[in-house]
Amino acid sequence: MRSTLVALDRWVAGNAVPPMSELMPLQEAGKNPHALRTPAHLPQALIQVPLRDVDGNVSGGVRLPDVAVPLGTHGGQNPPLTPPCNLAASYVAFAKSKEARETAKDSRLSLLERYRDHDDYVNRVRMASRELEQRGFLLSEDATVIVHAAAESRAFK
Repeated sequence: MRSTLVALDRWVAGNAVPPMSELMPLQEAGKNPHALRTPAHLPQALIQVPLRDVDGNVSGGVRLPDVAVPLGTHGGQNPPLTPPCNLAASYVAFAKSKEARETAKDSRLSLLERYRDHDDYVNRVRMASRELEQRGFLLSEDATVIVHAAAESRAFK
């Protein structure tokens, strides 16, 4: 958000072109119980939901490092699916090892199946942050904070 405000300021003050929008791919909600229902007064309205990757994270759009290089699934909705509960989301961490994943009957890859080790994870976060910074979606100082947080993460311990 901070980089967006900087880009907006540069655009208004000096006509600098902001970063190009990156839309999130959508699909028709169908019978998805997590999606809002069509309002009665708009029966022909098309309700769409974001596409999700194999981990359950939203695909496309501007993927911040914690989604591009995940430690878990972000944004699953919590029951009951009634207001305001349906506006709250969850985070479900990945298992640390393949054995722990299989014991939990979790279909998502474990941390050690995704990343060689903690250093590999931090390096991928660094690369994702740098890419977003170059594209204008992340400020340098915010990228530094994100990489530092990844380095301090205890997810692999």
